[in-house]
Amino acid sequence: MKERRMKLVQKGHQLTQMLRFMTCSLLLLSCLSLPGCSETKKLVPVTGSVKVKGKWADGANVILHPEEAGIGNASGVTDDTGTFTLVSSLQEGVQPGKYRVTITWPDESKRKKEAFEQMGSNEDPPDQLKGRYASPKDTPLKAEIAADTTEIPAFELE
Repeated sequence: MKERRMKLVQKGHQLTQMLRFMTCSLLLLSCLSLPGCSETKKLVPVTGSVKVKGKWADGANVILHPEEAGIGNASGVTDDTGTFTLVSSLQEGVQPGKYRVTITWPDESKRKKEAFEQMGSNEDPPDQLKGRYASPKDTPLKAEIAADTTEIPAFELE
C-alpha cells in the first residue's frame, strides 16, 4: 500500500512539473508572438547639440518623437557645451527612423526657489524659447536617424 501511495505521489509530482513547464513554454511563445518581443530593436548611439542665438544652450531638453508607429521616443539634456546624448527607455541610443524634435530650455534662474525648497514643487520654470519648439505637432525641427548616424546636425535656434 505504501509503495502504491509513493508511486502516486511521484506521478503527481511529475505531472505538476510537466504542467509548469508547459505553462512557462506557452507564456514564452505568446510573448515572442507579440510585436517587439521577438526582435530587439537596434539602438544607434547618437549625439547632437543646441545653440540659441549663437550660444550653447546649457540644460535644454531635447525629445525626438517618432513619425512612424512602433518606434519609441528618445531624449537628452544638453550640457554646458550644448551637447546632448540620446537615450531611449533608459538605454543609450535611438532607433533608426524619422522624428519630429521638440526642444524646451527651462530658465532655472526663474524657478520659484521658495516653493521648490519648501514644498518640493514640480512647477517648471519658464521656457526660454517661449514654447516655439515645445509641441510635437507644431515644431519645425526634424531629424532622420540611419543605422550609421552618430551625430545630428546642430539645432541653431533664434
